[in-house]
Parts: sequence; structure tokens; C-alpha cells
Amino acid sequence: MLGRVTTLRPVDPDADLDALFSIAYACELAVVAEPDTTREDINSLLTSPDADLAQGTRAAITSDGSILGFVAVEVDEAGHEVFADTYVSPGADGSTWDLLLSHATTYATDHVAELPADERPGWAFAGGCYSIDAVYAAALTRAGLAPVRRFHTLAVTFDSAAPPVAPDVPMGVILTVVGDDEDATRTAHALWEESFVGHWRHVRRPYEEFMAHSRSRSYDPTQWWIGSVDGVAAGVCLGNEHLASLGWSYVSTLGVLEKFRGQGLGRLLLETFFAQAYERGRIGVKLGVDTENGTGAPALYAGVGMTPSRIIDAWERTLA
Repeated sequence: MLGRVTTLRPVDPDADLDALFSIAYACELAVVAEPDTTREDINSLLTSPDADLAQGTRAAITSDGSILGFVAVEVDEAGHEVFADTYVSPGADGSTWDLLLSHATTYATDHVAELPADERPGWAFAGGCYSIDAVYAAALTRAGLAPVRRFHTLAVTFDSAAPPVAPDVPMGVILTVVGDDEDATRTAHALWEESFVGHWRHVRRPYEEFMAHSRSRSYDPTQWWIGSVDGVAAGVCLGNEHLASLGWSYVSTLGVLEKFRGQGLGRLLLETFFAQAYERGRIGVKLGVDTENGTGAPALYAGVGMTPSRIIDAWERTLA
């Protein structure tokens, strides 16, 4: 029988990592058949440039010193958002969820209250959970949040009998790997910024901030591709190693500048990424997409054989 929580304490990223991962994995396994949370994911939550280990992130501790759950808090100053990832061991009393979310809500409210009055509007306390996770959804509801957006995790599994191959590159188009070329990295950042203008919750970020976040999320620039059309950088595909331990490659960003959309560049970048992933010995590729994306991305992903494997809802409550 699980004990009851007696206190919340700060998290030690080194000493607590294994325990926190075990809880997160078990929490996800209670909802989906094949969890895709990795140890690296939890480490990224704790080491993100936006993480606040001192005041925000907390572990829920029982009377015998065991960790029953935790909340990882990140503050996105540019996006005006305090985001909480919350995990509680399956079978634990609902009060554990409430205690962790109450701490995170108070933290978020206090953070915004300390800002100058003219900087408070637009701030939100946010979280996300699987659409089928009734326990977490109920806890978020009790904490005053409501679902505001839906995302799909899409996946394509490779068939060894018909493996992906690098597509033919049309005349006038050049695909280049970013690697350790700083000029190319800056171009990738600029393409990411411009191709996501108008997307939900997208805010412009300085290059240094963009790179700090990238490096905290299983950074691998050998999986970053730039597509140029007639000498003009037009599209970008950014992959990382966040699911590598599970055998998958992951596309964190696929963006094409508006004037170049509908010409096949996005598909070319994606199919090139597929071929590279197969050469790395991966079983497939995953990525996330906003179901209300208006750029045609969902149709593109369906056209290359990607299908939904997860449905995730974004939840929010206004802070000011």
C-alpha cells in the first residue's frame, strides 16, 4: 500500500533522477501501452534553461522518505507561461496530485504577481496530459485549468522489406546538414522563427535562447537539415535524440517559409530525414503536430504514412 505524502522538498537532479523516471514511466504506463517517456526526458525537465529547481520543482515525500510523485516547473518568460509537468505513482491518493499542483499554481501566481503591472497580462499556468488520462485531467480541472488545444504525436514505423530511401532532389534544390557550422545553425534558427510566425503560442526567441533550449533537449545537429531553393534558404527540419533509447528518431521542428509551401520541400526534407533515421538503425520516426495547424502539415504527414499514436491536450488557466 502506498504511503501518504507528508512533505514536499526540492529535487536533486542527480540523486533523484532514477526515482523520478521510474514514477514518470509508471504513470505513463498506466495510461498507454507503450510509454515513450525516457530518462533523458526527465533529465531535460530538470536541466532546462527554464527550470526552477530552487522554488518551483518539488518531490512529494512519504513518511518513510519515498518519492510518491513530483512536479517539474518551467518558466517561459518570452512566452508568458509557467508550465508544470506532474507525475504521481499509480494508485496514489488524489490528494498527492492536488498538493503538487497547488504548489505549482501558487508558485506561478506569485511569479506573475512579482512582475511590473504592465508585464502581467497574458500570463498562463499550463500543463498537458494524454486525452485518455482521466486521473490527470481531473487533477488539472481541480486546479482550475481547462483544455485549450489538442496535439497529436504521429509516427511512421519502417518496413525492412520496403525501407525508406533518400528521395531524388529536384534541380535548383539543395539539402545541407547543419552539423557544427554556426552560420548554418543561425540560418536554421531564422527559418524556424519565420516559418512558425502565426502558430499558436510561438514567440520569437534570440539565437542564444533558442540554442540553450535545443541543447537541453537531446541536441544533435547532424539531424538538422536546411532546404534551399534557387539559392534561398526556404525550409528546415530539426531532429533530436530524445527517443533514441527507445529506437526512434524524432523531428522536433519541420518548417517551410510561406512563399515556398506547396512545392514539395517539406516532404523532401521529411523523407530525407526518414532515410537517415533508417540508416541509423531506427525503427521509425515520431513528431508532434498541432491539430489546428493551418499550414497543411497534417496532410503532409499523412501523405508520408505518419499516423496518430498519441493525443495530448494542452491545459491552461489565466494568471492575470
